[in-house]
Amino acid sequence: VIATIVKVAGSSPRDVGAKLVVLADGSVEGTLGGGKLEAQVIRDARECLRRGASTSNSYSLSEEGLGMKCGGRVEVYFEPVRPAERLVIFGGGHVGHAIARLAPSAGFAVEVVDDRPEHLNGTAFPPGVQPVATDPSFREGYRPLSSEDFAVVVTRDAATDADLAGRHAGICAYVGVMGSRAKRAFLKRTLAPRGLPDEAFQRIRCPMGVDVGADTPDEIAVSVVAEMISVRAARRARKEEGAA
Repeated sequence: VIATIVKVAGSSPRDVGAKLVVLADGSVEGTLGGGKLEAQVIRDARECLRRGASTSNSYSLSEEGLGMKCGGRVEVYFEPVRPAERLVIFGGGHVGHAIARLAPSAGFAVEVVDDRPEHLNGTAFPPGVQPVATDPSFREGYRPLSSEDFAVVVTRDAATDADLAGRHAGICAYVGVMGSRAKRAFLKRTLAPRGLPDEAFQRIRCPMGVDVGADTPDEIAVSVVAEMISVRAARRARKEEGAA
């Protein structure tokens, strides 16, 4: 959480623009002048970190307020800085590339996983997009996905798509698969005998993306990134409600 003095009236240890940062491990960088004001701001910043929502607090630097002699008043803005959600794109074809180009601008940390070196040419991706080489079964080379991660499955093989979707449907925050309603039926026929619970299967988004009549890879990318933004916003809202 970044805590910034945004308004000062009267005497204060620091002026407008002074900042301190409270990290998730509890450590603090920067200063608002020390003393009772800073101690209270640190406590409030840790609460803001727990809640995950921006807020502003006003502090009286008087004996009646924080027990200080300054006598002024400051307003501090608390801004939680969320890490970018990890997005793993399985498949570096046209649609995978289009999503990889767009998703970073929406705040996702993108990895593109493929078994074909020619589809992992780093110059084709924006800065920060991580190309990851894997084996033909798409099981090696990348860090396992977690409940906070997003997965997009756009390989060149329907059986591989089904395997990837089945392995991640009960884990990830979002699993999107390229395809049609017929593709969804294929996934169901393929994954049901493997014991995938219906609840997990229902979390697979196939066809993936918001229905905007997308046709080209770039249009599909817009629809998919829009859907992921919606899922992310809903997850954040639930977390904030749970912290309230």
